[in-house]
Amino acid sequence: ELMSASVRLNGLSVVAPRTSIANRRLLEMSRSREWNWHASAGLYMSVLMIDIDWFKSLNDTYGHLAGDDCLRRVASALESVLRRPTDLVTRYGGEEFCILLPMTERDGAICTGKRVLQVIRGLEILHQGSPLGRVTVSMGISGCRPERTDRCNDLLRSADKALYDAKTAGKNR
Repeated sequence: ELMSASVRLNGLSVVAPRTSIANRRLLEMSRSREWNWHASAGLYMSVLMIDIDWFKSLNDTYGHLAGDDCLRRVASALESVLRRPTDLVTRYGGEEFCILLPMTERDGAICTGKRVLQVIRGLEILHQGSPLGRVTVSMGISGCRPERTDRCNDLLRSADKALYDAKTAGKNR
């Protein structure tokens, strides 16, 4: 019973309860492991940082239960675009998500980003607080061929900066 409880607790410690997808803790563990492996193998890896546009307005307009439902639907949609078992979508925090794409170069990451935009648009979640009238996302994409001397936080920092640029350029991109 103790082993079973331990396994259950460990599983819960890496899952975001509202969305039932991996959480930031699992992202950090996976990213570090993948970084080291990619550095050894000389392979490229990419990351997508995704933020739901005008999310505070959605919560204010429709309430937190609707906001939670939106988070769940977006999380599920993000998981639907993944093509390989090594790809990982996580809830990064609040209304932010991160997709880790091992062994994925620039073009593959951009292709995944386009699928993300398409699947989120396809959800057609009503959002009166958005100028577009529906839920959209903005994202930043970054990738690199890790080296042992590089810091793996730079990859997320770069994707986060690209996300910020997408938001200031008008969102929904």
